[in-house]
Amino acid sequence: MPDAGDMCTQAIMEIDYRATVTFENGLPDTVSISHDSGDGLNPVTTATP
Repeated sequence: MPDAGDMCTQAIMEIDYRATVTFENGLPDTVSISHDSGDGLNPVTTATP
């Protein structure tokens, strides 16, 4: 259908992350992950050692 227009869906799913980092002056106090969903950063999780 050429006149159907645009459509967008949102699917909730698990995303695996892997990061390797090094620090010169010790570990950070907090590490957090955010996703940029187009309307700004949305926090996903935060961890403290």
